Amino acid sequence: MRFVALLFALLVVARPAAADSRQDTDTALAAERKADQEMATAAAAKTALQARYRAELGTIDRLKKQRGSWRRDRQLRDSLAASLETAKKLEASTSAVQRAALRQRQARERAALAVTAELRGAGDPARLTLLRRERARLSPGVAPGKKITIPELELDPLADPEELEQQALAIRQSETALAQQVAMLDDRSKRLDEVAELRRQHSRAEILSDRDDNRTRRGAAQRREAEGANTDASDSGAPPTSVPPVTETSGRPSSGQLDSPDVLLLAESSAVLGEVIDAATLETLRKAQASPDPAVRAAAAKLAREAAAAKLATLRKQRALIEARVRALRAPAR
Repeated sequence: MRFVALLFALLVVARPAAADSRQDTDTALAAERKADQEMATAAAAKTALQARYRAELGTIDRLKKQRGSWRRDRQLRDSLAASLETAKKLEASTSAVQRAALRQRQARERAALAVTAELRGAGDPARLTLLRRERARLSPGVAPGKKITIPELELDPLADPEELEQQALAIRQSETALAQQVAMLDDRSKRLDEVAELRRQHSRAEILSDRDDNRTRRGAAQRREAEGANTDASDSGAPPTSVPPVTETSGRPSSGQLDSPDVLLLAESSAVLGEVIDAATLETLRKAQASPDPAVRAAAAKLAREAAAAKLATLRKQRALIEARVRALRAPAR
């Protein structure tokens, strides 16, 4: 009788705990889906602004090739002002994408932890199937920030097939982690190149705006002087429209606002690849984290990517040799 009472008490306690665990998992998965939607929305907005900015730059280039006139100069000034405004919106959009990506990553990590916790006590077969599918979707091959270690690569001619299989498996796991870093560094270097190019275009637009402003003012003054004070305003030219002054913030991306996630990711790569890439490349990657120039960070990310990709190729080649040795040992003797 005591056993039945104890079993009943355990069931009463376990059911609310299981319900709470399931609710926590559902909440975490819903938050993860919301973060995915926010990321997609932010990325779509950035893509639209990029297309608009490219079109405006094309208009500026076309106007520059036209013969100078008051109408052409006015259109060029208006186009420059519009492109600078779009550039500021693009900077804000880039920052929004980075924040959304960070929230997405955090939401996925929380969802993965919740799914793993519920899996330990789940008993319903349908729920188990769902949780396993979600865990496979959410869990990467290696935990973010975990240092990559390179296993033994030398092929031992005296090792048996089982030992060689374990060695090949360890190499494959390192390959998976290293491939993720290569992809991340490639994406980061491209994004930093984009920011660096945006800065160059901003500087170029500022120079053109100042130069055309001065030229338009000089041209208008010369025409008024030549035609006299009583010349009709439509013939002598109207005063140029004013362009809002370009400040340090509007003319250039704020490194603290735009590049902070890049600094964190490059710092993570420095830690993760500490035993993979050579010391000189690692030092370049670390120094780039302190640089406000996105071009410097992009170059460091490319250098680290090339070093990691070279090591990845070595791992794949050596694993193929080990697996070939396993097949040879297990082949039936002729």
